[in-house]
Amino acid sequence: LELEESVQEKLRQYFEILENITDTVMITDLDGTILTWNKGAEEVFGYTKEEMIGQKADRLYRPEDRGKVRSIKEKAIKGQKITNLEITEIRREGHRPVTILLSIVPIKNKSGKVFRLAGIGKDITALKEIEQRLVEAERLRLSQQLELEKSAREELGQYYEILENIADTVMITDLEGRILMWNKGAEEVFGYTKEEMIGSRVEKLYRRKDLTRIKAIREKALRGERVANVEIKEMKRKGRKSVYILLSLVPLKNKEGKIDRLAGIGKDITKIRRIERRLKKANKEEKLMREELKQYFDILENIPDTVMITDLEGKVVMWNKGAEAVFGYKKEEMLGSGVEKLYKKEDLRRIKDIKEKVVQGKKVANLEIVERKREGKTPASILLSIVPLKNREGKVFRLAGIGKDITELKKMEQKLLDVQKLEAIHELVVTLNHEMNQPLAVSSSLIQMMIKKMEEGIKPTSKGLEMIYKQFLKISKLLKEINEIKQIVTTDYIKGIKMIDLKKSVDKKIKEVREE
Repeated sequence: LELEESVQEKLRQYFEILENITDTVMITDLDGTILTWNKGAEEVFGYTKEEMIGQKADRLYRPEDRGKVRSIKEKAIKGQKITNLEITEIRREGHRPVTILLSIVPIKNKSGKVFRLAGIGKDITALKEIEQRLVEAERLRLSQQLELEKSAREELGQYYEILENIADTVMITDLEGRILMWNKGAEEVFGYTKEEMIGSRVEKLYRRKDLTRIKAIREKALRGERVANVEIKEMKRKGRKSVYILLSLVPLKNKEGKIDRLAGIGKDITKIRRIERRLKKANKEEKLMREELKQYFDILENIPDTVMITDLEGKVVMWNKGAEAVFGYKKEEMLGSGVEKLYKKEDLRRIKDIKEKVVQGKKVANLEIVERKREGKTPASILLSIVPLKNREGKVFRLAGIGKDITELKKMEQKLLDVQKLEAIHELVVTLNHEMNQPLAVSSSLIQMMIKKMEEGIKPTSKGLEMIYKQFLKISKLLKEINEIKQIVTTDYIKGIKMIDLKKSVDKKIKEVREE
């Protein structure tokens, strides 16, 4: 349970990050109903969370794009991850549509089936406008005559100012890859100043293993083909961790219409990729934790000991098969029921006192108690341990009772006690028989001698009668002393239980009689 609460806390933190990033984040079910709508989505589309939750995502797409989006969504439902899909989406009435760089991530349940789709969008409207303006500016430069150069240069100067100050990275290279322009966005993302990069080769930004791919992309752009939203992993930064860049290459032409430069516009998507990795790791950790918790639960569910968990009000929230077997109540009968039904009325106060100690954080171990079973069944003797369960704030919020059924052990103890009692009585009888037979034998011998003398005409002497009297007096005193035993001798039994030792108690009195 503690492990499950820790996972929930992590998920809450990740949700807070997704809620506040500037990118648009929405999660839908497989029918396209919106379940999550972050602040970035509110800002970009102009709709509040309250307006969009429960609405269909189709309302955001132009009618001519809905078929395309539907086919892409079907791929995502099959588990395919869709990245960097450029699409125009509709904003609130009165606002211009926005161009979104959309990634669709399938979200799987614990059974491994896709049950939701997460759409993460980057607003690239400004980037698209800049790209469009660059293309228009280049066309304008080629179509206009010398008399329009001044005006064109002024306009290009404005574009340059925009390119210089936008947050995205913008660099322009010649055909050999030497950097001619390096804007402030590039300085911020890569850590290199303009002075460090102008004249340097662009290859210094890429990993060695990516150079062949970058060369192929540049050649494609130099042929005049469109290169947009190519993800470049782990581009180098000065003295810092590498970054993920979404790169678009625009070929720039001279006045003769020939390509003589390449403009590279990059969007830093490092945060998005890190969040995706964290979510993936969190999902994996959550899956492992849930599997571990399930294993622990299966163990507790199937051990022969009784295991029950209650809230602080005494309502049962878990009831394992061991408890079903011992008490005769099924899980369905006990969940939500008060645990007091298991105890005898005379034990309720004692149980309440013990519970109060456990709520304070103390463990109670090996408490022997008689608990009631289903009506008509013999009560069970239980060796009970109660463990306090704490929530993530460290407060006790549930109690776990683990019980071992010792009913058969108690029966065996009682049988053993009965056997020992019989043995003690037998030894007592043997001892009494010995102690009483001796004076009786002496008296019998004296009487026979006196009878024989009387037959011979000899009168019995008072000494002989006195000896007979003393023997009977000994027997009488012995019986009287046994009848008045006050100091009982005990012996240790099982687990500290004391049992009366009849033999030792009688032997003590016999010794006293003998000494007298």
